[in-house]
Amino acid sequence: MAETNSIQSDQKLCERFFVEMVLNNDLFESELEEQSIYWNDDLDFVVSMVIKTIKKVKQDPSPNLHLLSLYKDDEDRDYTIKLFRKTILKHEENHKIIESYTKNWDVERVALMDVLILELAITELTDFPSIPIKVTLNEYIELSKYYSTKRSSTFINGVLDRISKDFQEDGRIVKAGRGLLDGK
Repeated sequence: MAETNSIQSDQKLCERFFVEMVLNNDLFESELEEQSIYWNDDLDFVVSMVIKTIKKVKQDPSPNLHLLSLYKDDEDRDYTIKLFRKTILKHEENHKIIESYTKNWDVERVALMDVLILELAITELTDFPSIPIKVTLNEYIELSKYYSTKRSSTFINGVLDRISKDFQEDGRIVKAGRGLLDGK
């Protein structure tokens, strides 16, 4: 039992609870994994966001708790929504592109997360002219390291590299904007 009652001691108690009882609890993690195999990747992130939110709470009688924003700013939110929508609309087209660049692979056997990452990357390459090709490639390769299999980053790097080179030659990728040299 805490010797003093304060917001700081309550925050420490909550933080300890989330670290010891949620984050480092094999039974809890197993239950989450039964719901979705991706929870094991997300649990660290979720707990860190909860702890950050708890630390921001001030001793204030106001009933309104301000949660951390999902987005850095409105531009970040708009970009995310636009990328998500365009990727969904171009699903069939992107899937055909992926099939044609993975001829030695049965696309149905490629990890679903790899296919999703490739679809997002292809959409960003073709529909977001202000984002440099190298930035797109690096971001999606990093995503694959975090969210997919150990070999996914090499696979995605190879596929995206070939797609980006061919699409540039065909004129299907046109980059323009501040900070872009030769569209790359």
